[in-house]
Amino acid sequence: MHHPPFCPNPECSEHYHTTTPAHSWWARDGSFTSRRSGTTRRFRCCSCGHRFSEATFSLDYFAKKRINLYRLRSLLTNGSSLRATARQLHVSTGAITRRIMLLARQSLAAHAELMRELLLREELVADGFQSFWVSQFHPNNFNLLVGADSQYLYAMTQATLRRSGTMTANQRNKRARIEAADPTDPSELSREFTRLLETAGRLWWASAEAYRVLRTDKHERYPDCLASIPLPPIRHIRISSKQARTTDNPLFAVNYLDREVRKDLAEHHRETVCFARSAAVSTARMWVYLVTHNCYKPYRIAPESWVTHAEVAGVAPDALRRVKRRMLTRRAFLSRTRL
Repeated sequence: MHHPPFCPNPECSEHYHTTTPAHSWWARDGSFTSRRSGTTRRFRCCSCGHRFSEATFSLDYFAKKRINLYRLRSLLTNGSSLRATARQLHVSTGAITRRIMLLARQSLAAHAELMRELLLREELVADGFQSFWVSQFHPNNFNLLVGADSQYLYAMTQATLRRSGTMTANQRNKRARIEAADPTDPSELSREFTRLLETAGRLWWASAEAYRVLRTDKHERYPDCLASIPLPPIRHIRISSKQARTTDNPLFAVNYLDREVRKDLAEHHRETVCFARSAAVSTARMWVYLVTHNCYKPYRIAPESWVTHAEVAGVAPDALRRVKRRMLTRRAFLSRTRL
């Protein structure tokens, strides 16, 4: 880094530059030496007096050991469990967990930047992907909003559910004890699906009328969620979830993404010994996977094509390359990111 791109202090006027200003707002402020990075230059903001270094803009900020983030992301999104990933990278599981949270923040920032440049030009499909974390007494639901043609993920929310289905007497008693200590909000699924529709609404307001279509299954709560928020006139198509999950199914986009998540994330494999120990880390890992799916995975394997789901959805190739280049090289600041 020849010069700092902006002041890292969110309260400073020099923090919000999108390009390097013509005037020199910073001054050199010595350097320091560390075993990990060698000599690192320090700077001082002439506007607010905040002191910072080259490492402030690095993804290894405050890290004692560097981890290859490209390899980490590849392992996480191709079926490797957290402990297996830690063994392959020769670090602790705690270090992997911290890097997952870092990758999730970077992925969210990249996704937000791509969404700003995207104009909806396809119908949308929404559905819930169910799994669990901690134990099967804590099922969850990831609400996915996907492009019908591109299979591009536009938004995701998550909700914790109350265990249902057939249970033994002991299991019902255990569920009652869990609910007494930490009751599940019965309205959480509706609330989170409504949040998903708010993102869809912003896309619909800016799109042509022909694309204002939402496909879902026949879940009883979806119509009430649609009626609870102001949306442009849309066409809601409801399809039975019992239909064959083929390419002819109108819900193919979310069915395809469900299959890919089950296949590629170890904690969501069917009948697996791997499962999520933390709701926050599980959600973070899901975001890392879904943004990788959008930006890196080829839209189709046969016939072979390197066009990604993001490009099929309408993201310009130059914009996608710019976002991908920064995702694992430059630290994203929440204060400079409009989520």
